[in-house]
Amino acid sequence: MKKKGLLKTRKKHSEYSEKSKVLYFKFIDHSKVREKLKFLDFIDWIALPSAMRRPKTHQEFAKLFGLSKDTLTDWKNLTGFWDEVKARRDILFRKYSSEILYGLVKVAKTGNPRAVELFARFFEGYNDKVQIREEPPLRKLTIAEKEKLKRAFTNAGFAALIKQDTGKD
Repeated sequence: MKKKGLLKTRKKHSEYSEKSKVLYFKFIDHSKVREKLKFLDFIDWIALPSAMRRPKTHQEFAKLFGLSKDTLTDWKNLTGFWDEVKARRDILFRKYSSEILYGLVKVAKTGNPRAVELFARFFEGYNDKVQIREEPPLRKLTIAEKEKLKRAFTNAGFAALIKQDTGKD
């Protein structure tokens, strides 16, 4: 079995010093991992959809890299592992963003309601949970209401605000 694809990544990683290798981990305590380069390759491999993975299975990956399936399972259970995978996935698939967004625009322009809604959410900040209500105009307070407010402000310790009142509405 050829180590196609992953070896390129592994070779690229091996060019760096041991100190810089640990900088690849944003969410994991790397001190718990002895085979850091293989671990990085495993994270990259897991980040790919299964259709793009070479080798295809965990067992084949373990065999190819001289690891046990238990080691791979232990790695997957490390705190922060899935955060590392998500970070790698974000980087791997960011290159498709422009084409996908352009596709969304094309479909939205045909009048597809769901695509239009997604377009509005993404580009226009649309949120269907926001409600716009028209408020009635403010009315003038009565003398009795003004007196109640003055007492409330005084009781709350804001007597200085009342002294600033000029008596005008």
